[in-house]
Amino acid sequence: MRAALSARGMVAGLSALAMIAALWVFARAAPGLGAWAFGLAGVILAVPLALVRAHWAATRRSHNLLILNQDGWLHRALSGPVLRVTLALVRALILTFVLLVRVIALIPADWLALVVAGTGVPLGAALGQRVVGAQIATPHRLAGTLRIGRYIGSALGLAAYLVLRDLPVPPPEGPFRSPLIEQAVLLGAQWRLLEDFALGQLSVLGDWGRWAAVLVSVLGNLALVWTATGIAAGLMLPRDALRRALAPVGADRPAPVAIGWMTALATVITLFVYAPVLAMAEAALRAVPAENRPSDVFVTQVEQIGGQFFEPGTIAELTGRRIEAQANAAPEARAALLDQVDAGFAAMEANIDPFLDWYYSLPAEYGRIAHLLAGDFESYLAGKMGEYLSEGDPFGGLDTALARWEAAEEAMQPALEAELESLARARRVEIAPGQPIAIVGSAEAAVFGAMPSISDRLTTRLAITGGTAGLAAALTTAVMVKLGTKGVTKLAAKAALKVAASKGAGGTAGAGAGAAGGAIVGSVVPGIGTAAGAVIGGLIGGLAVGAGTDFLLVKLEEALSRDQLRAEMVSALDAARADMHGLIDADPSGK
Repeated sequence: MRAALSARGMVAGLSALAMIAALWVFARAAPGLGAWAFGLAGVILAVPLALVRAHWAATRRSHNLLILNQDGWLHRALSGPVLRVTLALVRALILTFVLLVRVIALIPADWLALVVAGTGVPLGAALGQRVVGAQIATPHRLAGTLRIGRYIGSALGLAAYLVLRDLPVPPPEGPFRSPLIEQAVLLGAQWRLLEDFALGQLSVLGDWGRWAAVLVSVLGNLALVWTATGIAAGLMLPRDALRRALAPVGADRPAPVAIGWMTALATVITLFVYAPVLAMAEAALRAVPAENRPSDVFVTQVEQIGGQFFEPGTIAELTGRRIEAQANAAPEARAALLDQVDAGFAAMEANIDPFLDWYYSLPAEYGRIAHLLAGDFESYLAGKMGEYLSEGDPFGGLDTALARWEAAEEAMQPALEAELESLARARRVEIAPGQPIAIVGSAEAAVFGAMPSISDRLTTRLAITGGTAGLAAALTTAVMVKLGTKGVTKLAAKAALKVAASKGAGGTAGAGAGAAGGAIVGSVVPGIGTAAGAVIGGLIGGLAVGAGTDFLLVKLEEALSRDQLRAEMVSALDAARADMHGLIDADPSGK
């Protein structure tokens, strides 16, 4: 029997490793799987666990039933396999559910405990067979040695867990397709966090507290290792032991009727109880907001501000109070600033027509041609647009309005800072070492400190957009960026290119007319000659007729596109003005 047990142990050990490897693959793929995969994994793991439990119960009851009357109904119920196997299956499904919740979070210590416990069962069983196997009666020997193997495997698994339990817990990976699997992963990860918290609280009590912490850790992980050893032991059961597990106590084979009953009950339990319960749990979790799901029951939700923790909503409250204080610091100064911004944009809009007058002129046309050849056409056009729109320094009056607002803000800063610090103090959360937390928001400590000046805030934000220092220059550049993003520059470039593309016919006609005129001049002017006259006339005629043609083409394009280009520029300025209003009214913390 010892040789047979060793062979089965080797096969069982390899099978356990293969099952654990498959479980690892499942855990890695879990975020993309549905709840059905979780349930199927639980059923597969429950089968060997239920069989080893049923075998153990059959062996134990063969002794316990000796005190019962064999003709009584209680003896018949307890000695039959149906009740025993049904209870073993229900118990196995519950334990494998707990096992999946623990290991699906991919915590290294849990997986090491699983591997050591599973592979330790064959070694422990072989050791038990060698040391005390001969002292156990033959009918009970296999169950007894497997029990010893489970004890030894569980002890080894717990030791491995204690060795690696200080490894950092990896964050759960997502996104998750199934809320049920998501909650399993989060609860598995939080188990370690809760354990760390409990052990940290006990450890401060001295030596006996540290020993109590180890005991708590051991007791809290018994279900994990005991389930793993049960699955490994189930893989070691030989065929005759499997038959006895499904047979009445004292019999070697199950009766067909009993097999039918057990199959029917197992079907009902798995398909009509276990699966619907998982489906109901999946549906219930989908209907609950993420922040109210079970995984958050054990976690303290906090916001982090400057390395300290506060109640959720603190950032919004502090930010709202800052915005309110900024708006109420000097309403008339804020209104004057907005009026100055509006006046600047109105001046820019008034500069649109002078730009368009230049744009639809021959000098502008020839300048564009030169820059087309130079390769900097669009940047040249954007520069000319900015030059015309900035005529008269539209935003030159911002400094006075800003100075009034800054003076009002400086006057109210001390009182505001004291108020914000008081609000933050009242909402601060003290976190004990190891206490599980979820950071739902974060901000810099400046959120309850002094506000930067309004000019610094606006210049910084506009510099991010326009890349220019100085408020007026930054605002002007931001306007040009807005014109570019709304396609105004490209629209103007497209119209100019259309005119340039139409020059071929006009220039050829002008050259032909000039050559004909030059030939006439050359025939009547002594010393010039027809050929020389044609050259001179072609040059003069080409310039005259070509310029005239260009003038007509430019004016034709102006008639066709000026109104559209002007409307696009006005729209871009309106959008830039709205952006500037938004910057003035934005969160003063700069967030």
